[in-house]
Amino acid sequence: MKEQFTNWLSTHLKVSRRNINILLKDELATYFFMTWSIYESKCYNGFANINSLKKFISVIENKVSVGIIEEDAKYFHKRYQNQINYKHLIYDKKNDNIEFRIIISKEYSVLTLYEKLFLLSFVIYRYRNNIFHGNKGIESWLKYKEQIQKCITIMQLFLNITTYKNSNMEEYLKMHDELIDMIGVSITDSETCKKDIENLDNDFPQRYLTKLEYKELSEVEKDNIKNELILFRRRTYIKTIFSNIEGILYTTKQLILKNRDKITKDEELIKLQEKKYEGSSKDRLKEIIKRTGFLENMKLVFKYYKTFYSPDYSIDKFYTKLDQFKSVKDIRDKIVHPKDSLELNISIEELNKCKEFSEWFFSEFKKLLNFEE
Repeated sequence: MKEQFTNWLSTHLKVSRRNINILLKDELATYFFMTWSIYESKCYNGFANINSLKKFISVIENKVSVGIIEEDAKYFHKRYQNQINYKHLIYDKKNDNIEFRIIISKEYSVLTLYEKLFLLSFVIYRYRNNIFHGNKGIESWLKYKEQIQKCITIMQLFLNITTYKNSNMEEYLKMHDELIDMIGVSITDSETCKKDIENLDNDFPQRYLTKLEYKELSEVEKDNIKNELILFRRRTYIKTIFSNIEGILYTTKQLILKNRDKITKDEELIKLQEKKYEGSSKDRLKEIIKRTGFLENMKLVFKYYKTFYSPDYSIDKFYTKLDQFKSVKDIRDKIVHPKDSLELNISIEELNKCKEFSEWFFSEFKKLLNFEE
């Protein structure tokens, strides 16, 4: 049984049988390996990488007291300010991480809670990889018993937090994946509508007229029909991108509102939930619907998603660019709520502006979600 298990574990971890035997004989290494397996499964949904580290930290950041990680964070911060230790930890340029380098270059006293959590999570992640795939061999890494013990303790701490808040964690990960799926569907929808516009000349006769009807039309009549179809497809494209974006914003708001108790500005909370309650007592409260404008909705969603889940996202650049797209709201409004028939006419300039906005939005939203294809 032992040999069969060793062979299986060697294949599964892509580690030599010799190293597996060394690992299994070392009690502390076995503790680390067992803890890591649970830790990766529970905290990183089964797959640890830099993006999933950041995602996990953003979820637990508001649930961690800085005091319980202070000693270990200070220890590893000091340890990896030493260049020799730093090189041993990274060992290969492809493993280098600019965020980790910035953190250890700072004075410990100015580090934020997020930075301390990232420091600890990154060190654990590197220890796991180095023990199995490092440049010094598994025996060399197992000599770092004090550091491995600290990594085990930190993983246990993070797992305890995750266990208490596991339903929230799973719900967050599920909704995060749903948002990524929605982005994919939305991009496909908008691309299909774009192709409909671009291919109108080719499919106009086949899709809308029989050959006999088409031949009987004058060139002026053909142009008039084609123009109506062009305008229709332009409107369809714009309605499609805006309905998809509004759906994404709505779903994201539900995730944000899981943290409603941390939203201190009542006015912004009302705008996020798009309703408020009025009345003199709990039994007589009346729900009042309060619609939030499209652009303001976007600003609030990006602001609070960054606050709760994506601290590295550059919100100032987002605000600046969004201000350049104020006109797209007017384009959308005039075809959704036209005051006369002329407002249903979409110019090529208006269409291109909406295309530019759509491509920018989906690109920014992926950045906000730390999503890399």
